[in-house]
Amino acid sequence: MRNFPQRRAALFVSLLFLFVGSCASARGAEEKEVTVFFTGQAYAALYPCECQLREGGVARRAAALKELRGRHPGLLVVEAGALFGSGDVDMAAVNLELDKERTRIYLAALKAMGYDALLLSGQEFIFGASFLGEFTDHPFVSSNVSGVGRPHIIKDVDGVRVGVLGVTDRSAASHGAADWKAPVPALEQGVRDLKKAGAEVIVVLSSLCPKEDAAFLKDVKGIDVVINGAPSYGSVVPKTVEGAVWVSTWWQAKQAGLLRLRLGKDKKVEVISCDAVALGPSVADDPDVSRLLPACMQDTDCRPRPGLVVRCERSQDLAASRCVYTQPSPLDVTVIAPKECPSCQTEAVLRDLEALFGKMRVRRLDAAEAEAQKIIEEVQAATLPLYVFEAQAEAHEFFPLLSNMVEKKRVFYVLKPGMGGVSVFLKRPVVPRRLDVFLTLGYSHLAELAMRLKELGAKHKDVSLNLHFLAAQNAEGAFLAQGGLPAIEEYKRLACLEATQPEVFYDYLACRAADIESGWWERCAEQTGVDAGHLRGCAAGPEGDTALAQKIALTRELEMAAGPALLVNNRDIYGMVNVPSLEELEEKLGLGSPESENK
Repeated sequence: MRNFPQRRAALFVSLLFLFVGSCASARGAEEKEVTVFFTGQAYAALYPCECQLREGGVARRAAALKELRGRHPGLLVVEAGALFGSGDVDMAAVNLELDKERTRIYLAALKAMGYDALLLSGQEFIFGASFLGEFTDHPFVSSNVSGVGRPHIIKDVDGVRVGVLGVTDRSAASHGAADWKAPVPALEQGVRDLKKAGAEVIVVLSSLCPKEDAAFLKDVKGIDVVINGAPSYGSVVPKTVEGAVWVSTWWQAKQAGLLRLRLGKDKKVEVISCDAVALGPSVADDPDVSRLLPACMQDTDCRPRPGLVVRCERSQDLAASRCVYTQPSPLDVTVIAPKECPSCQTEAVLRDLEALFGKMRVRRLDAAEAEAQKIIEEVQAATLPLYVFEAQAEAHEFFPLLSNMVEKKRVFYVLKPGMGGVSVFLKRPVVPRRLDVFLTLGYSHLAELAMRLKELGAKHKDVSLNLHFLAAQNAEGAFLAQGGLPAIEEYKRLACLEATQPEVFYDYLACRAADIESGWWERCAEQTGVDAGHLRGCAAGPEGDTALAQKIALTRELEMAAGPALLVNNRDIYGMVNVPSLEELEEKLGLGSPESENK
């Protein structure tokens, strides 16, 4: 009897394992997971982008993919088109032959990474259909272009049979794809073939525009996921379109995506998560893929070093190319700004210029001085501060880089306002007690800012408080914004709401800002007393277009590209990092308390 407790414990543990195993088996039969690693819009970008964060690059991508495969061995890895370099959209284009060679290297890198499917978009025909014949061992897929690649691909992903279809945009026909077909019949056939082959999840890689995707999803049933690689520059947020999961890709493949899906017992697919895979400087290059890359193909491929000039020395043998760094000579610049300018950030701008160009010889002029006024008149300046370079800057080693940042004004080169910032609008009249606020939905303190503006308006009812959104409108009338279509839709709702129910505008804005990635805006409408039905109708119709156009009119006029920012008294502009206090706003506007003003 002495061993009974031990025997009972052993029996309990055995039964427990049996029970847990049975539950796991039952759950496995009910739902499964599929993980997809996706990229797009790479345009054969081999190196990190020529941008502030220096993101992207195939060697970093390979390293990130290896790490993810350690956690998700059954990963599905796909690229949604625009693989090939060259053309007007490709920012790294040099010439036809070099672009072809860069594309060959890029495809070799994808092969080394073990991609499962590569969409044939119109961009892949940029060198003609014959060039594609070099890559018959690559997993190209297109369901509406035959003769190149495959109509579909099937892969077992963690016990789930996943079928991949590809839909190629019409531009392929003008580049040599003579057998381009309309997408809908091709996709209908593809879905039937994949279902017959036992596919449980069907993924479509698309290079069509989002509206075309929505159109074929309405007509073709059985598609679970669409990964769109058409040109886009906003954030990547999955949404549901006609019952399917729809997601876009990152421009220049600066980041990759990791989409986790759940296949339920009812065979429906839902999103568990969609995360960006960072490809910044903290990601070490994968050595295997690094060996495929030349050191550089042009100057911008070389990693910048503060204060040094870099040149790509390239010969016929790309493997022998190298980045050469040299110390530049000093660069002369004249800074013109008001003597008292609390919003000017001239020291920060000069530090940034020195980081790019090395030693700067700086001459400063008060904007009120006669010499400064002469230069302001000669270059027809509309804003201050001015950063002025004289004609001899053309001989500087860094002038090729500087030339992209300046405008030629008579005998001077003037730093573009978007590069040096704007603090004062010279030609705008002073309007006391006016505050214009330029908002972006991506501002991390947006909820706090909304409440601060509400507080300011309640205390100082004579202040003219105007909100403007950081969005744009192209020649065809389409709206563009960072964050893509979800951001544009939210801007329209906000514009409509301010016009119809201004008394609850800031409360709704603060509520949405607390969870801006969520699509459940109706929840905030309910909490703040907003008529959701009316707001939906306004935002979806011509009223929404008109309201948003009005909210971005001043943004367009002043060419505001970043925010949030404050335009104070119609003349002085301030960028914001943290939300200013009520007292700081009052000081900028020249306000006292209501009590002191009434004395």
